[in-house]
Amino acid sequence: MSFHGRDHILSRKASYGPEDNLEALHCQAMKASFGWLLAQANSQGFTTYNDVTYPLVAQTVITNGQLWSLYAYQLNTIEMHNEKMDENPKHNICFGTKPLKLYETLEDGKVKGLNEDVLKMIVQFYINSPEEREYEMKPYLGKEERVVADIEDDNKRCWLEARYKHLVSNRPKHLLRPEVHMWEDIYKIQHNTRPFEAKRRPFELGLLPYKRRLDEHLPPYIPKVLRPYPRCRKKFETMYYPKV
Repeated sequence: MSFHGRDHILSRKASYGPEDNLEALHCQAMKASFGWLLAQANSQGFTTYNDVTYPLVAQTVITNGQLWSLYAYQLNTIEMHNEKMDENPKHNICFGTKPLKLYETLEDGKVKGLNEDVLKMIVQFYINSPEEREYEMKPYLGKEERVVADIEDDNKRCWLEARYKHLVSNRPKHLLRPEVHMWEDIYKIQHNTRPFEAKRRPFELGLLPYKRRLDEHLPPYIPKVLRPYPRCRKKFETMYYPKV
């Protein structure tokens, strides 16, 4: 159960109207709930390529103390990569209410006009307790190595942590995607006017740069002074990508 403020509604233009403000609250609740549950799903070993095998549920509250918006979000899938986006039949579901007024005013430290129906709904959110499920909660995680700290090999553990941090930083790749020049599009793709020229470009070799694998790169180079003593012909560091 997570709580969020609604102060941003006060800074919105009056021309937006109440319907657009309500839509903004719904969007805030869906984003907050999805982010909350996605982190839990990743902690359980699920990714956009290994979809969740059971639903996850979160309760989200957006309030300023007087107005309360209550939401229940059920995460059914996180399989959203390009190859499965149109084929995945599962959808995530969000149920919500309009802003409900808990009380009318506060006078001399006392609440006037308390809405008990809204109070009952808030209490119901609090008393909902999680229950233990009877099936495997982490089907994609190993028995011995469930988190990075469980990896005994120091090199593998440091490599995995460094690769993960590099991926989530969204830094551009060292080798950018090759550009198709205008003259190539005209004289090589649309009209095959250079059949005897050596084929070196990706579109001539049938390669799709957008589907490059994560492990399609050279390993880091080991300088001679850092190689194991006395002699070692190993010039590149070991990579620990899974063989799939």
